[in-house]
Amino acid sequence: MTYDSVRDRVVMFGGATTSAVLNASPVKDDTWEWDGIGWNLAATTGPSARRLAALTFDTAAAVTVLFGGSSTNSDQLTITPLDDTWTWNGTAWTERTPPTVPPARESAAIAYDPIRKRVVMFGGTASYVPLRSLGDTWEWDGTNWIERTPASSPPARAAATMSYDPGRRRILLAAGRADAGSLEDAWEWDGMAWTELSPQGSPGPIIATIYNPLEQRLIAFGDADYRGVSNDTWALEFRTPLAKHELCITGDIDDDGDGLAGCADPDCWARCTPQCPPGATCAATASRCGDAACDPLENPSLCPADCK
Repeated sequence: MTYDSVRDRVVMFGGATTSAVLNASPVKDDTWEWDGIGWNLAATTGPSARRLAALTFDTAAAVTVLFGGSSTNSDQLTITPLDDTWTWNGTAWTERTPPTVPPARESAAIAYDPIRKRVVMFGGTASYVPLRSLGDTWEWDGTNWIERTPASSPPARAAATMSYDPGRRRILLAAGRADAGSLEDAWEWDGMAWTELSPQGSPGPIIATIYNPLEQRLIAFGDADYRGVSNDTWALEFRTPLAKHELCITGDIDDDGDGLAGCADPDCWARCTPQCPPGATCAATASRCGDAACDPLENPSLCPADCK
């Protein structure tokens, strides 16, 4: 599942019909979209049925990018990792045939870097018998897959979470499952090198993460490993807990004391230019404060010209 920021839709494809994790189960090949009110069946043709595919949205190309996942055999007892690449434009799926293709996998971590205009993918599971996790880094530039080989990389893993931090302009990778057990580390990718982070505290093996651009921190939820499951919520931030955040509620209050307020402060990009993170080159039609349209993230105090 991923968010299409151009069409303002959540896009979901496929998945397994049971809660089985290590065992194969029936899988789906349908595409659904959430418009904020309800789920709508968007397509029943496209990629073959699969589970645990890598899915993210390419803002520059305005398409959802899908890679891999795994299918199940007719006996539903074995899985087959996949290595195909597809894009969804909101109307139809298109299979892409790049000259170089990452090895087949499921449960890969994936995120989009809007500054470098690259989809970044790391790791995944290549097989279960024997269990083999991957530790490679790949980037999709809209046409080709390019393997990146930095001097050092995170340990091989599957089911890690990955998000883009626009403030630091880094891809953040956290937790995941190695062949020998769960991981609780955190790394960042700047397009050239992986750097391990050493934050205070640890949420344990994370189930899901999302970046909160208004508070400028990564939110992590839950964990699941041999110890069971939990419902705790953690935040990863790169400033002291006492530092003030720009709340971006009005255009005349400078909450963080940097001399900028409202849409003049890059910290407010998620409200003022939600389709255009700091440093990115965006289309003239991208939503922004001052375009005479009151978008869902705007309000009369922040954007009085748009929201009467």
